[in-house]
Amino acid sequence: MSPRHGRFINNKEDGSYRIEGVSAGIATLELTAPGYAAPLDSVPVRPGQTTKKTYHLESEGILRGVVRRNGEPSAHGYIIFPDYAGHASGGTNKNGEYEVKGLAAGEHLVGYTMWLYEDQRGGAQATYHQRVHIESGQTTNVDIEYNGTGIIHGTFSGMSEHNWRVGLYKTPEASEKNRCAGTWKFQENGVYEIPGVPPGTYTIVATSTDDAGEVWEQSQTLTLGDGAVEQVDFSF
Repeated sequence: MSPRHGRFINNKEDGSYRIEGVSAGIATLELTAPGYAAPLDSVPVRPGQTTKKTYHLESEGILRGVVRRNGEPSAHGYIIFPDYAGHASGGTNKNGEYEVKGLAAGEHLVGYTMWLYEDQRGGAQATYHQRVHIESGQTTNVDIEYNGTGIIHGTFSGMSEHNWRVGLYKTPEASEKNRCAGTWKFQENGVYEIPGVPPGTYTIVATSTDDAGEVWEQSQTLTLGDGAVEQVDFSF
């Protein structure tokens, strides 16, 4: 259990605990124990009062598998849980294998993020989302096969000193839950490229952020064919 503020005292024999010196307000508690799910709980703390909370931890669920992109292992990618009420994440090794422990039972949205490139152009990643059912005390195996050969690329004009980013989304709403790909750190001439895109209809969102943190945004909708190459330019 990890309070952000306060002194933690734990009796390992009977499982009791005490956290002293916690500031008044809403405290977020993370409960962790080997072999158990690790949920978060928000607890109101009042000045001069003692709050009592009892927890019954459930056995952890484990998610593991292999992530491949166009038939090859997707190395050093990320596993994220956009809707998860707690801390859960993982990554793939050089063989595309991953394992995430400490999951609570239930259905979870899982995002599998894969590197498309990281070189002098900057970086680009693709993300594939899938809902996965986890059972307490059980291991769920999910292998991901992500295939795409299309390319979306383009140029920027205007405000060249700003920080550019481009995101690819399945719906007009630009959120982490429907993000398909993204690229950043463009070349000085304002060129961007997102390779390895599956066929489909996408919303392409370009953002420009100045040194003061002000953000300008533009978007376009595009239907990409299998293996097609499409150019989408932005002018701010």
